[in-house]
Amino acid sequence: MSTPDWSAALERAGLDRTQQTVWVAEGLIHYLPPPALRWWLTDAVSLSARPWLVLTTIRPEVAAAADGRLRRLLRFIEEIPAVYFTAEDLRAAARLAGWSAVEVWQLEDQVREFAPAAAPRPRSVSQDVALFQFAPVVGAAAPAA
Repeated sequence: MSTPDWSAALERAGLDRTQQTVWVAEGLIHYLPPPALRWWLTDAVSLSARPWLVLTTIRPEVAAAADGRLRRLLRFIEEIPAVYFTAEDLRAAARLAGWSAVEVWQLEDQVREFAPAAAPRPRSVSQDVALFQFAPVVGAAAPAA
């Protein structure tokens, strides 16, 4: 169910529901309660033709491994992520919202695929990247509007 302010504002800004749309959510989903994330994922499908979604995510074990400096910084700027997601959490949320495919690249995968020369270098805590694709799934119920 789309809120009038959200969809109307996007259309005023030039959103064409008939065109393929790429949604980018960098650093967003960790601050949304799970019901809001499901609503947002469902709404993105309903607002655009053949949408794609690129987002960043933090796995629970990565958050737990963050060093003290990062934790103090997040507390200082009062920006403490509330929710962490495993790849399966993202896939489950995507299925519920009508997305047909999700690929998740953990940091290690990103380095191996996109910067193999950097593999031996030390790395600190980082986010994973997920790509959601939408294509009608035969026999699947349409996302709730």
